[in-house]
Amino acid sequence: MAGAVAPAFEDTGLVDAYVIVLQHAGLRTGRSTVQAAKSFCAKVQRAGGWMGLSRARQIDAVAKARAFSSWLTVSADVLGRLDLRLGNAARNYCPDAHAWFVAAC
Repeated sequence: MAGAVAPAFEDTGLVDAYVIVLQHAGLRTGRSTVQAAKSFCAKVQRAGGWMGLSRARQIDAVAKARAFSSWLTVSADVLGRLDLRLGNAARNYCPDAHAWFVAAC
């Protein structure tokens, strides 16, 4: 995953943008989904940014907010250590690419 960029967690609109994307994809935006995203952002903000978290804390934060994390761009090292169920994210957000991939497999 070349060129992974740590998101700007200071942006209070990040969770709102996530909710809008979920709604446009026809997915539920229940309280637990939104709270997991907010908690993720709060952890990162308290650490002074993504790079302020140790690798273990990055992995823990991502594991506790899998859906939100799969929407964000994180490093290949973190992605390689977690089961983010990226196929589900692809099916929801990139249905044409997902269908092509499934057909190719």
